[in-house]
Amino acid sequence: MTEYQSPEMAKAENAIEWAINDIERASIKGSAKTAGFILISCAIDFLTSLYYGEDSTREHYSQFIDDFFDDKNVYDGNDLYTSLRCGLA
Repeated sequence: MTEYQSPEMAKAENAIEWAINDIERASIKGSAKTAGFILISCAIDFLTSLYYGEDSTREHYSQFIDDFFDDKNVYDGNDLYTSLRCGLA
């Protein structure tokens, strides 16, 4: 059984699946590449909120990226927050 930081995260599996499917349809299987980036950014923000059990903040978003996306120190959570999340919004 997977343990989650917040109870909301445990209830989100269907929403996560829907988001991934939409991202694949838009960008991988389709031609809406920019839409894929927007959907990915929204999905990360959504997952951050669920993981911490409260609204996403710069600190939460950056830490979420560092914890779950950065196994080889390729990404900087603060940079992605500024360029991806804020840049697309």
